[in-house]
Amino acid sequence: MNASIGYSYDKADEATDEFVKKILKLCKKTARKLYVIDPKTGVVGEKPHSRFFAWPDAIAKYDQVNGMYLTNNTMAYFTSKK
Repeated sequence: MNASIGYSYDKADEATDEFVKKILKLCKKTARKLYVIDPKTGVVGEKPHSRFFAWPDAIAKYDQVNGMYLTNNTMAYFTSKK
């Protein structure tokens, strides 16, 4: 249910460097920024989180839908809505 993107490579390898940059650009283009939310009060943070993103399919299923939230763990809840 959770996914992460990680990578490690030799930047001297130009073909791999170009590939990684294309993938990251695609991810940034299609993913949506998330804001921290307190599920008890509904208070949403003002700035988007810098390291957590969600794709539209996850937002459609879990972004405050039927009592479910986008979450990374039991203490971190997110929303795509400001």
